[in-house]
Amino acid sequence: MIRDSGHNALLFPSLRIEKLQLDVDTNKYDSIIFISINAVTYSMGQIKLSSSNSCNVFAVGRATADKLEECGIRVDCFPKKSASSEELLSMPMVSSMQNKKILIVRGKGGRETLKIGLSKKHNDVDYAEVYERVECELNDTHRDSLTSLLKNSDSVITITSIESLQSMLSIANKIDSDCLKNIKSLPLVVLSDRILRFAKSVGFLHLYVAPETNNKGLVAVINQLK
Repeated sequence: MIRDSGHNALLFPSLRIEKLQLDVDTNKYDSIIFISINAVTYSMGQIKLSSSNSCNVFAVGRATADKLEECGIRVDCFPKKSASSEELLSMPMVSSMQNKKILIVRGKGGRETLKIGLSKKHNDVDYAEVYERVECELNDTHRDSLTSLLKNSDSVITITSIESLQSMLSIANKIDSDCLKNIKSLPLVVLSDRILRFAKSVGFLHLYVAPETNNKGLVAVINQLK
């Protein structure tokens, strides 16, 4: 999408995803919530939802819901406006749940917002952690992309999670610790106010939030900047 808009896209892989083995009985849950596309991808084959299973299935956003539908799993509801735990918690079908047994399918670690919100209504909430994020090992792609990024004064950085931003800075620091100041002076386009606040706290100066929580939203901001 970036290239189709007339820009040059530099790849800087910050995280790799590793599958975690899981053994869970879905029949004991009233509802199952999938946090991300990765949660769907790495749970398939491990989490089985039979046709006789009457539990509700929720997704944290449209992209996750679409992935579930691709896998033949019906989604009862998901936030249409933006993908977030807060938006999902505000939906009537979710906010009305009380005294239910709920399974959250996600990566290892992550935010507790959803579990805390559901627990306030006396729901019993478990996690099924089906993958973990691991910082990528430094390679030539990182070095080449960082060199290209910093030699152009009109460069822009995009980040889709706090974890990716932390790993990106860690990898860049291993290449050249002196370059971090220059990186933080470049425009940074993020997907949420939460990521923006974190980026600001670590020293980024020019921050922009995408109007939509997806790649389309990121590219829209890039086009405005250029």
